[in-house]
Amino acid sequence: MPTETFAVGVDYTLLEDPLEVTTAGGTSEMFVEPAEVYFEDEDAHARYAYRVMLLIAPPSTETMHLPSLLGRDIINRWRIDYHPTSSELRCEVITADEVIELPG
Repeated sequence: MPTETFAVGVDYTLLEDPLEVTTAGGTSEMFVEPAEVYFEDEDAHARYAYRVMLLIAPPSTETMHLPSLLGRDIINRWRIDYHPTSSELRCEVITADEVIELPG
């Protein structure tokens, strides 16, 4: 998780008031910050926006290996079909906070 925050340039000195949060991996301190997450569907010529609260782990040797996870706050707004025999995962947006039409 911190690997991605460094890649996008998160300035940890600006984050304040970490909270104790229970996640899939247990309880830890995290910064909670508002954000917008975008997904683009080239076939539909649309970009879907979601306003979420991100959990950002402080950088440490223990957290550098943690993966970033897409939360249920977004996944619950999609229809998801998984076909294990073909290793195919399909997602269809049911709702989004904003839909931005793309040229095409």
